[in-house]
Amino acid sequence: MTAPAKPSDAGLGPRAALAVDDAQILVALIETSRQPLIVQFRSATERAGKLVSPELDTLAHSTGDWLTVVDACTTSDPAMTERFHLVATPAVVVYCDGAEIARTDGNRQAKELERFTASALEHTGHVPPSSVDPLGSAS
Repeated sequence: MTAPAKPSDAGLGPRAALAVDDAQILVALIETSRQPLIVQFRSATERAGKLVSPELDTLAHSTGDWLTVVDACTTSDPAMTERFHLVATPAVVVYCDGAEIARTDGNRQAKELERFTASALEHTGHVPPSSVDPLGSAS
């Protein structure tokens, strides 16, 4: 019988969106991340946010090498709504180098979120992978 593979031996395995429900933790993640982040802010009771959450896992799986995907639930920490200037949820925000660079509503499919992020990053000088066409057609 062989020993189970260690994460370093087997890669990271399937990637999923990071779940965050604390504003201070999310701030630290945004400020220290070495790669861009896309964050969906949602309420735990909101049907639209729940529908988008599986799309975030799909996005994380396909973009994990160049983008950190975060699913931020605002229900547990009321400070999150104020800290991130949320008018309504779900909301999707892209951060790069610790700063917000784009924002939209959260009712998007994984490919739409990927193109939205790629387009936002191009305006900052970050070049997303060539497989992402910010104009809408994935290659």
